Amino acid sequence: MAEEEEEGEVPFELAQMTPYESGHAVPRWRQRAGNKADDVPIFSLQQPSMLHDFAITEHYAIFPESQLVMCPMNMALRGGSLIGLDSAMVDMIHINLRTGTVLRTALSLESLEFGVIHQGYVGRYNRYGYFGVSAPLPRFSGIRKLDFAMVGADDCTVARRDFGPGCFVGEPFFVPSNDNGDGNEDNGYVVCYTHKEDTGESQFVVMDAMSPELEIVAAVQLPARVPYGFHGRFITQAELLSQQK
Repeated sequence: MAEEEEEGEVPFELAQMTPYESGHAVPRWRQRAGNKADDVPIFSLQQPSMLHDFAITEHYAIFPESQLVMCPMNMALRGGSLIGLDSAMVDMIHINLRTGTVLRTALSLESLEFGVIHQGYVGRYNRYGYFGVSAPLPRFSGIRKLDFAMVGADDCTVARRDFGPGCFVGEPFFVPSNDNGDGNEDNGYVVCYTHKEDTGESQFVVMDAMSPELEIVAAVQLPARVPYGFHGRFITQAELLSQQK
């Protein structure tokens, strides 16, 4: 794909056609001057995956074909959900830019979403990721920690926490113990919001990221519920103070 200038935008939209009939999506690129660049069809999609987002590097745009797929017939004929799970597709994708080969490797036997990593490792090799366990959307029933160094095993899960019946969580976020790091990528905390639907109780939960049980080390009672599906980011005191300058 053509590399645009850094100031350009890289918007994405599905083509104005039925994806499960055409079998491809069409990213549309907008140059800095505001002109639309050529469409780039993606013919390799075998089924209508839920393309909620995409990633970028300095030179590439990456569109993941995830385990969440559109099932219009399931909704139309059975009254089920539009979004279904392809349980064979909880994978890590390796792209070798020198040889052009692509390898898919299983990461987990569960349906995982909203994965996050240590923000200091974005765009670089990293070992650990933290994911929500899919419950009926948009809920998560628990949090999982995966060790990407275990790729090749049936399941790369090395830590887990479930919050029990009727208690659901939002998107997790990893907060390092210190900004400089100490050589241990997972030295820090996993934070998220929880909500008990039977009692209406909501909390902000802090978990030890190095604990095999993702042990809860702090929980703050909230005066109101944070809606499911909200994205978030942890802001340090130094970052807040820098905004005042």
